[in-house]
Amino acid sequence: MTHNKLSKEFEPEVICPQCSTRVLKIDFDIIGCPLCKNKSEFNKEVPNWELEPME
Repeated sequence: MTHNKLSKEFEPEVICPQCSTRVLKIDFDIIGCPLCKNKSEFNKEVPNWELEPME
């Protein structure tokens, strides 16, 4: 499959503020930095599902 290769060229990258690794912004927003496990410093909003009490 080549569509992954193409789409990656258009995805914005961010530099992890903790370890300076280049990470795709979409990955960084979801899972944080894969290298140092730093969570997103760029997205301060808390997702709605984190506000809901667990049952």
